[in-house]
Amino acid sequence: MNTLLVCCTILFVCVCIVYTMNKRIAAWVYVKTVNPEGTKPKSPYGLSRERNQNDDWGYCITKDGKIIYDESNSAVVYSLVEGAIKDMNILEQLEGYEKTKLK
Repeated sequence: MNTLLVCCTILFVCVCIVYTMNKRIAAWVYVKTVNPEGTKPKSPYGLSRERNQNDDWGYCITKDGKIIYDESNSAVVYSLVEGAIKDMNILEQLEGYEKTKLK
């Protein structure tokens, strides 16, 4: 009976060690293969309040403080901040920057 108790205890300890090591290895592989948001460089993109052609206020996407213009040399003015952040997140993802979140 004592032998069975000792064997079961050793088996339980071994299972716990294997489980813990498996979790550590999985976390290490995740960090090495998937780049978590916290390790990406900070985004140079931002938003600026500007007026559109109808004199309504809206939001323009900026990079390093300068408004981004399209091919026709005009800036896109978004009426809603959510739309501007959505397009800004696309630019950040393409260039490998950390995504901006609306708080």
